[in-house]
Amino acid sequence: MSAKTEPAIPVEEIADHERCNAIGWPAETVEHHFGWKLRYNGGVTRRANSVLPIEAGGALSLDVRILSAEHFYRKHNLAACFMISPAARPEGLDAALESRGYRVEGGSLVQGAEIATVQAIRGSDAEIVLSRDLTDSWRAGYLEGEGADRRRKITGIMQRISSAKRFAVALEGDVPVAVGLGLLIDRRMILLGMQTSPSHRRAGHGAAIAKALAGWAAESGATRAILQVESDNDAAMALYAKAGYRTLYGYHYRVAGE
Repeated sequence: MSAKTEPAIPVEEIADHERCNAIGWPAETVEHHFGWKLRYNGGVTRRANSVLPIEAGGALSLDVRILSAEHFYRKHNLAACFMISPAARPEGLDAALESRGYRVEGGSLVQGAEIATVQAIRGSDAEIVLSRDLTDSWRAGYLEGEGADRRRKITGIMQRISSAKRFAVALEGDVPVAVGLGLLIDRRMILLGMQTSPSHRRAGHGAAIAKALAGWAAESGATRAILQVESDNDAAMALYAKAGYRTLYGYHYRVAGE
């Protein structure tokens, strides 16, 4: 499925979802530039190192806005990167970036589901442990195989999350086999950080994680859940479809050339 799929919700709702998603994945440095958020996190994860352009205040020309963003990322020795959804502003931004030689990367979908539907999914019998705080077992499950610098910077993102949250770990014995993270923002749950150990996949652990986090969210008053998934991740898409998730809109990144 293309990340440029026709949106199923109004642009205003898309912008609201993107504001919540930004709260859920906070970069180390954020500069506000006439409505745009310029985010930097040491180059680790595209989302935390990209422009979020869902507002465009002031009378600056589009060329000046883009040049200012490029200057910001040049200071940090990164190629400028823009997150482009149907709510990107001003209109014409995607075409302007394309004309400047920006390439498309990271096509993804934002999906939504009713919490009650997610709660009904069947998962494995693994023990699911929910914690308010980032635990060693969650970190081990999510960051398995990552280098020290990447581990440190992703840990920093997790520690900066200010909303209500639960870190979920599926355990077989004392071994973490899958992890996930649920955030509660404006009566909706954001599901992210889903990861299953390669040797334990297709056993229902991801479904068990999603179900447990939906239960926590329901008890906290949430009625809807949203998530982001890369459009070519067939295994994740299949899991989320079983849990009742449906595509709301797509987005992609525009990354400056050399």
